[in-house]
Amino acid sequence: MATRMQQRRGTAATWTAADPILAAGEIGFEIDTNKFKIGDGSNRWAQLTYFTADAAAAIQDLIDGAPGVLDTLNELAAAVNDDPNFFSTVATNLSNHEADTTNVHGIANTANLVTLAGTQTLTNKTLTSPIINTPTGITKSDVGLSNVDNTSDANKPVSTATQSALDLKAPLASPTFTGTVSGVTKSMVGLGNVDNTSDANKPVSTATQSALDLKADLDGATFSGAVSITDATAATNAITGAVTIAGGLGVLGASYFGNDLVVEGSLTVNGTTTTVGTQDLVVQDPMIYLGEGNSTNVVDLGIVASFDDGTYQHTGLVRDASAGTWKLFKGVTDEPSGTINFSQGSLDDLSVAGLNATSITVGDVSNTEIGYLNGVTSAIQTQIDGKISATSLDSLENKTIDLADNTVTGTIAEFNAALSDADFATLSGTETLTNKSIDLASNTLSGTIAQFNTAVSDANLATVAGAETLTNKTIAFTDNTITVSVANVTDLTASASELNLLDGVTASTAELNILDGLTASTTELNYVDGVTSAIQTQLDDKSTASKTETLSNKTISYTNNTITVQASNISDVTASAAELNILDGVTAGTSELNVLDGITATTSELNYVSGVTSALQTQIDAKAPLASPALTGVPTAPTASLGTNSTQVATTAFVDAAIEALASRSLILDGGGV
Repeated sequence: MATRMQQRRGTAATWTAADPILAAGEIGFEIDTNKFKIGDGSNRWAQLTYFTADAAAAIQDLIDGAPGVLDTLNELAAAVNDDPNFFSTVATNLSNHEADTTNVHGIANTANLVTLAGTQTLTNKTLTSPIINTPTGITKSDVGLSNVDNTSDANKPVSTATQSALDLKAPLASPTFTGTVSGVTKSMVGLGNVDNTSDANKPVSTATQSALDLKADLDGATFSGAVSITDATAATNAITGAVTIAGGLGVLGASYFGNDLVVEGSLTVNGTTTTVGTQDLVVQDPMIYLGEGNSTNVVDLGIVASFDDGTYQHTGLVRDASAGTWKLFKGVTDEPSGTINFSQGSLDDLSVAGLNATSITVGDVSNTEIGYLNGVTSAIQTQIDGKISATSLDSLENKTIDLADNTVTGTIAEFNAALSDADFATLSGTETLTNKSIDLASNTLSGTIAQFNTAVSDANLATVAGAETLTNKTIAFTDNTITVSVANVTDLTASASELNLLDGVTASTAELNILDGLTASTTELNYVDGVTSAIQTQLDDKSTASKTETLSNKTISYTNNTITVQASNISDVTASAAELNILDGVTAGTSELNVLDGITATTSELNYVSGVTSALQTQIDAKAPLASPALTGVPTAPTASLGTNSTQVATTAFVDAAIEALASRSLILDGGGV
């Protein structure tokens, strides 16, 4: 039954006089103006506004997208079955069916439902944005990470993108920048008082001028007192002109000659280090003698060079005194001093057109093993692939075993299985022979007369002229004439025309007797059609499929045979069995191992991540790029030795030393004297 709702009503004057407070959502209708107001539970009638288009819009917002059958209060009441206690009724019904487990909302058995806290096994279910705590049975491929390895941050390798980013960074030690370096000011490197003036345009400082005032001019200088050369190391203190020393020259300190120096006698240079700064060093003597006086054989002999490609290092050809061998090396960072630290760096590559040696060892391959190559005329691997292992057990098919070159091994049981006792007659036992011929010239028939008479009685003999039926008798064709028709041959199925096929046969009796006892069918006999040589000869050249034989010079088809080998017998595998067994127990799946598929990095390159202790990208971000780096703070750099003239960054210590050396120049000798 439909429910009728009637609102509070009255004339406009009645409402104004009463001025009541309507409850929230309660409607008050003016019967004389057909207007109404809706209460809010706090304001009186006079303070409320009439329901207008704005109110209609508000009601529309309240209705929003409600279906047409539920957009009025009457329809909402009908929807709850006009039950003023609808929610209590629902709660009671829910309580009454709380323990139900069958036929609940169309579910036959709620035990089949997944609970929030229980443990159930789901099959063929799709989970949308699930939150899984401590998952099991989920692989990285299931979460879209099939290409990600479970490697700790400290052990993660350098990716291609990371290496590319690293290549754009400068090392902290001895960085070489390109482009325009910004962000570094002269104050940061302790040169706040230095102007950016070229060397050619630098003014003479007060201290420099004072020092110059104490020096003599190169041309026309006048000296007083005794003059001696104590130090002449800088180009500005050079002894000008060519100097020829025919006898001896005594110099108390270091000397600098600005032109050619010719020594007509022997030149002996004592000291720790002799530096030759020429562009080209030409030695006319055909032999350079190293290690004069090296009587103890404890120092290394050879030629060493250095370079700096971001890392200062040495390379060279040196005889290692401790090992007694010459070594071509690279990557040694320690400064050589009598010996080379061969524990650093590695042996370097050498390219030659040809190499002639009485003995050579390559890696783990000895000179004797290399000698085995002598006489090899084709690719070794190709030859090996064409062989079968001499020691392993292989299942073969269609193989020929040369018994003259091989030994067939097996057990008595295997032999007996192939050749059973039932196939043979014993020497002393009693057996029944069928269709056998006994050579009386080589054998003796034994027995008793009674046994012979029983076997040969009148009833068992045929007469010369009589007609008897003979059974299991042999008639000599050479002494008898036998006339028989095809119809009288009881077990003959061939017709006379078929027998006539023998007419013209040139085969001997012995050759035809080959068919005696033949059980093969016509189809089986036809298998020999097309055979071009002796079948037994061909069979003797084959191996059996099930026996164990020792073969030589054989090729085994991997597709048709099962071959069991040891790691040491695989010629092109250099890993030992122990190294191959590293895979034993590996839990990584195929997709995880396939991360290595297509990798071009060498073992040495992958080992570069060894020892990395934090995220590589973080370390890269902390580096300055090689091109136009923007440095902050107070950068430091190594101080170059005095006299260095290169693009190396000059530190304040280097500038101070250079200025001090400039201010304390020594006296100068020219070609004309003091």
